[in-house]
Amino acid sequence: MPVTVEEWRDRMAELGAEEFERRLLVSLVKVSQEAEAASKRNATGRPKVRTGRLRASIRSGIYDKPGAPEVFLRAGGRDSDGQVAYAGLQEFGGTVKPKAADYLRIPLGPSLTPAGVERFGGSLRDYAGFYVFQASTGRLYIGREGDYIESGAPRAWYALVKEVTVPRTLFLGRGLGEAVGKLEPALTDLFRVAVAFDREAVA
Repeated sequence: MPVTVEEWRDRMAELGAEEFERRLLVSLVKVSQEAEAASKRNATGRPKVRTGRLRASIRSGIYDKPGAPEVFLRAGGRDSDGQVAYAGLQEFGGTVKPKAADYLRIPLGPSLTPAGVERFGGSLRDYAGFYVFQASTGRLYIGREGDYIESGAPRAWYALVKEVTVPRTLFLGRGLGEAVGKLEPALTDLFRVAVAFDREAVA
């Protein structure tokens, strides 16, 4: 049978504020760990893991504020390979437009490894043989010299687009919801704000 809010208050009075907060802190540490684990599972399937950098950037913990400890769950930030700047885009979704060029370069099958990682980083000018062509549909692609499909048309290695819309995955939000859902209902009600998802924490 669930513990009522009144029973939680009685328990706090019986244990004393200090012991109650200690036990609460232990519970919230468990919540943060479960939220992190669930979010990393989410970041394996949706969004689909490629390099693993987004998944590795997920972290959680507790702000041990006197009388009001808070759980935090974050993703993004800097790692050994540079800035993981797309965590917020994957979480909330959005439209991406080019900043320093006229088109975005979208990697297609030939330019990807079996794990879905782009084979060529940086500017394609650093690699030989790439050129832009227009398909019969009017769309622009990047091909590579000497690579053609059976019809004799150039094989598309990249698509060139003006913008791309990324759907939201809520990999953190779903992970946090899963962890908080395991709390007793009365505890969830008492600390709903403290365990709230901080969207500004996703860089």
